[in-house]
Amino acid sequence: MKAIIFDVDGVLINSKDESGKYLWDKNIEKDLWLTSDQTRQIYSGDWALVMKGLLDTRKYFKMMFTKLNIGLSIDNFIEYWIKHDLNTNTEIL
Repeated sequence: MKAIIFDVDGVLINSKDESGKYLWDKNIEKDLWLTSDQTRQIYSGDWALVMKGLLDTRKYFKMMFTKLNIGLSIDNFIEYWIKHDLNTNTEIL
């Protein structure tokens, strides 16, 4: 078997700035009106279950948005996340 394995997050894709903060949420408060505390809460707790494929992403976001009283559409949040998470590391490529 021949395969190519890429370490994308942090190598081919710049995902964090110098301070360790994710680039995709750099302007999230201004753009989507989500506070850093809300973002932190979204990506803590049961987020590990989502990452392991044990909990559906959309269901998890719906649960958290309800809990945190976030009126943003889940589709808009995911679209924003994906759009702002693709920062190609041109120095490597």
